[in-house]
Parts: sequence; C-alpha cells; structure tokens
Amino acid sequence: MHKGLKKGIAVLAAAVLFCGSAPVDIYAANTVTISTRKDFLRFAKNCTLDSWSAGKTVVLTADIDLGRVNFSPIPIFGGTFEGNGHTISGLNLEQDGSQLGLFRYVAEGGVVKNLKVEGNVTPGGSRSSIGGIVGENNGTITGCSFDGTVEGKDTVGGIVGKNKGEVRECSASGEIHGELSVGGIAGENNGFLAECRNEADVNTEYEEKKQELGFSTGTDLSEKKLAVSEGAKELQSAKDGLTLLKRQLDDLMGREIDEELIITPPELTRTIETAPAYSEELLKTATDKNYKLKTLRRDKQQAEADSKKNDRYDGQLKASRVDMQLADVSTEEEKVNIANDLKKKLDAINTAAAEYQNKKDANSKAKIEWEQQQKSAKLGLVSAVELQALELQYEQTEMELSAAAYAYDLAWEEYNMLMNGTTLDIYDVYKSKLS
Repeated sequence: MHKGLKKGIAVLAAAVLFCGSAPVDIYAANTVTISTRKDFLRFAKNCTLDSWSAGKTVVLTADIDLGRVNFSPIPIFGGTFEGNGHTISGLNLEQDGSQLGLFRYVAEGGVVKNLKVEGNVTPGGSRSSIGGIVGENNGTITGCSFDGTVEGKDTVGGIVGKNKGEVRECSASGEIHGELSVGGIAGENNGFLAECRNEADVNTEYEEKKQELGFSTGTDLSEKKLAVSEGAKELQSAKDGLTLLKRQLDDLMGREIDEELIITPPELTRTIETAPAYSEELLKTATDKNYKLKTLRRDKQQAEADSKKNDRYDGQLKASRVDMQLADVSTEEEKVNIANDLKKKLDAINTAAAEYQNKKDANSKAKIEWEQQQKSAKLGLVSAVELQALELQYEQTEMELSAAAYAYDLAWEEYNMLMNGTTLDIYDVYKSKLS
C-alpha cells in the first residue's frame, strides 16, 4: 500500500476514535465556564449587549478576587449564573451613578444563585437603587450572600437595591446605609422575598463608626472644607477684580498708585437692581462724554483749521483734508464700538444681578437649615458630623454670596465708567502691584 494512503487512513482512524471517546456537547455554545479573574472580566464585558446572556448558563468554578482591578458592574444579565457556592471578593464600586451592584440589572427570566460576594459598593452621584449583588432585580436571586458595605442615597439594600422579581434564601452582613428606602436585603421590594436573613447594621450607629474608622465621613468633611477653601479663592479673585477697577479710576483722577486703597465689603442684603434698557439716549450720554470721541473731534477741528491756512503747500492742505476724513471714519467706528460695549455692560449687569439673587436665596436657605439642625442636634437627632457639614455648607454659600456681590458691583462700576466717558483698559498694569 502506498505510504501516503497508509498515513491518511491512520489519521482518519484516530479522528474516529477521538470522536467516539469524547462526544460533542450540543449545549457547549450556551454554557460559559468562569475559573479565573480574566474569564470573569470578559464575561462582564460581554454583558454590555443585553441579548448576549439570554439563554446562557454561566458556571463559576473557582473563587474570584477583584481586588486591585478597575471593575465596572455587569450591565445586564438575563441568563442563569450558577455560583456553586464560590466567592467573588474584593468588589469595590465607587463610581458615580445609580442601579449599581455586582450586577446592575438582572432581567426578567434571569437567575443568580449560590453566589457569595464580599466588598464595598459606595458610589457617588445620584446613588439610587444600590445593592451589594444587584442594583435592580427583575429576575430571581436565590441562595446568595453579601458581606461588606453598601452605601447610597435612596433604595439601598444588602442584596438588591430595588426588587421587582424574587429573592429567596439570601443573607447580608456588614453595613448598609442610605437616606430613603433602606433595608438589609432589599431597599425597595415590589416583588417577592422569602427565607432571607439580615445580619447587617442598617443605619445603626453608622456615622459614628465611619468617623472612628476614618471612612467617608472624614472624606465628606474634607471635601466640604476644600470647597470652602476654593470659595475663599474665588471671593478674593472677585475682590481683586473690583480693586483693579478702582485703581483704574483712581489713576484717571491722578491718585498715586502706591496709596492704600480700601475696598469696602459689599452690603449683602441690599436691594438688587437690574440694568436700564438699552436706548439711544443712553448711547448719546456715553458718546458725548467719551474721551476717544472728544480726541477725534479735536483732531478733526485741528485738521479743518489747518486746511484753511493760506501759508500751506498743496500737499499739506491735502494731508489735512485726509486727516479730516480719517477722523470722521474713526469717529463712526468708535460710536459702533461704544454701542456694542454698552450692550455688553448692560447684559453683564443683568447676569450678575441674577447670579447675586440666586446666591442670596441659597445662602438664606442654608442659614435656615443650619439653624434648624442646631436645634435638632441639642435633642440628639443630628450628629456632630452632620451639623459640621451643614455649617461648612452655610459658610460656602456665604462666600459665594460675597463673590457674587463683588461681581455685581464690578459690573455696575464698569458700566458707570463707560457712561462717564472712559474705556481705558489698564488692568494688567496693576496686577503685579496687588498682593
């Protein structure tokens, strides 16, 4: 027999023998096995498509550690996730958003079972429908447990934030914290709960524990203190802007630049006025007093006088007539510039007035809330940390109000300067002079 033919027969026989000993699994396409962190991250990415998981069975065959991994929650799952009693640990979700947990959504018909999850789900932003395992459940969660910290604003639960499906034989331990609709198993239940056990602290001495451990309470306060610090910088910037303008006005009046200049803090409770409506009368006032137009008028008068002198050569007379024409063109251009500048100044006043009023209202609201909570604190209804946060919030609105008042004064000062005939910009000259 030919050598090539013999070899072909041998290969064919081997293939037949292999197929006979390992029959093809017709369900392999619908079964996903997860044994490593890499497998799990690939699975999570695949679930970005809501149709991918439908009809699939996902089997966890080993414990998975998500520590030190930038993990994004599984977007949507509609198949069957079999945990086999394994643990997914190191979960740490801190991004902004809502509907957050290991799974964001479990769709109708989806099943998550026999899974243990350990970690922290403490997002920022809107923080609604927050759960240790599922943000919003429309399927079935059974035989699962969560151990760790879950924190949100509303609809917060150890297993699921918002439940519209079934939750059976699940347990939660650790810390669960929220402001509205908070539960050890489910924050809000519009479905079915059965045979579940909660061992987590739900808003129980939570703020005190966080403060002792140096968790988010300290962070929250630090952020508020930073906001106050940034507000102080903005306030100083607004004050400096008004100072620069005052320097400009003083320079026009011949005042020495090194003389002490005191900027009186604006009256915060005064009546806020909007700008007058733009009109030809306002424009006439601005143009009649404008120093550039006065200079152009004098230049034209001088050129006109020179053009009538008998002792001038023809070239000199022609130049004088050209100067007259240039003065006319420059005058018209400057009038257009003044009109546009006037409109901008009026708009700036109205914008600053609206912002001033908004900050005034916010400050008044913050003050009332702080004063009310001081009374609650005396009754033990509000923690010292919460009270300090409100005080910082009030302080921030106070500085924002002052900055808005300075900006309002600056807008009026710039308008008044234009109406008094000056548009000279010498701000940069004095920036280095200010401490």
